[in-house]
Amino acid sequence: MNRLSLALSAALLCACALFASAAAAQSPLYEQPLFNTGGTLRPSQLWQDPNGNDSDLDAIAWEDFTLSADATITRVRWIGEAAPVHGFRIGFWNQDPNTTSIQPDIFTGPFDEHDYPSVTQTSIGNGLYSLEVQVAVPQSLLGATRYFVSIIGLTPQPYLQWKWAQGIGPGTGTFYWQRADGGRYTRLGDERALTLLGQSHVPTLAVSPDPLIAGHNGTFTVDFMAPSTRTYLIYSLRGPGSTYVGQLNVTLDLAQPQQAGTFKTTNSSGHAVWTLPIPPGGRGHNIWFQAAQYGLTTNVVATRIN
Repeated sequence: MNRLSLALSAALLCACALFASAAAAQSPLYEQPLFNTGGTLRPSQLWQDPNGNDSDLDAIAWEDFTLSADATITRVRWIGEAAPVHGFRIGFWNQDPNTTSIQPDIFTGPFDEHDYPSVTQTSIGNGLYSLEVQVAVPQSLLGATRYFVSIIGLTPQPYLQWKWAQGIGPGTGTFYWQRADGGRYTRLGDERALTLLGQSHVPTLAVSPDPLIAGHNGTFTVDFMAPSTRTYLIYSLRGPGSTYVGQLNVTLDLAQPQQAGTFKTTNSSGHAVWTLPIPPGGRGHNIWFQAAQYGLTTNVVATRIN
């Protein structure tokens, strides 16, 4: 083992944990783009009467969605008419567990719901707007699981409507309720224009600072790993490669990988941190890092020691 290997391993033996997550850019997690110039617009609004009265025009539209992987939703974007005076009420709902039909759990109600008096809106023509909010509480949801989002315009008068534009979706339709229809719940054949943005829960390794600085501390952070699981920090001075590690049942993307110190156990959120001094003798070296658990690896971070 060379001098750099020995120094890194020794440093990691006395590593202490810091809880700092690497910031990740928001990206579309689920998207149903606008159909043509808006398609069939569906009313979805509730009259906000200070005396508590209802309107026969009250209606609610739910759109179902399924994420491809575990993720945290931080923003909702949709297309429809201009925002009503009182803004919107947006809720997230589970699938009704007592039926095979595609419908929200209206008996339990939303697991998260907030009013948004103001939204960001941009005209896109034909009387339609792109509307967007940052959700009050980020929603960490499971992949391959059906959920629903309801978007409801809040109107100041009983006979004002707000309409949600049609989108291009997977063909499951829109779940719908309208007071004037006797309060019945129905499923419409058209979808709604909707985009959910946030961060996918992909196992991630981040190195800070980048590049590393000889004689200073470096911080190595993993997120979205399996919770409460032994996690190993691994590095290579040779660069990318392909190395099978039988003890972990993974193929590392590193040539001649070496374990850096002892393992860390992730917390309940799949997060762990190593902090170690970078040896002065490492100056000028290129170095590659990856973290691994049994059956799971992160991205490779290529950096340099300055």
